[in-house]
Amino acid sequence: LGSRALADSPSDALTAISELTPDYMATTFNPSVPNHPAVRYWSYAGQAGKGTNVPLDPFFYVLNTMVYKREGINDGYVPVDSAKWGTFLGTIDADHARQIGIASSLGGDFDSNGFYADIVRRLVEEGF
Repeated sequence: LGSRALADSPSDALTAISELTPDYMATTFNPSVPNHPAVRYWSYAGQAGKGTNVPLDPFFYVLNTMVYKREGINDGYVPVDSAKWGTFLGTIDADHARQIGIASSLGGDFDSNGFYADIVRRLVEEGF
């Protein structure tokens, strides 16, 4: 998948997956990629499935349950607390795929286009 998106880039799915662990992010990635002082960081977290009333695409059921047992409410991949970065702007009712507009006939009805249009409006209001 990586080499299809970036033809000149090496693709190593196993390494990529191993680098998505909480331990790797906390001990390797985050310390080596500090926030830049000239950048304003805003974040949202998604929630769906276990512990919420938000529908979840069945594709995420197993991982959603595993993450919920370990970290609490999540979007099918990412725990809410882990998604908070910089100024936290809130939690949205959408699983991981719906947040970027990938939706099946199962699950919720999150309006990703409207969500991103709101972000653009906020950026304009903030002078970007």
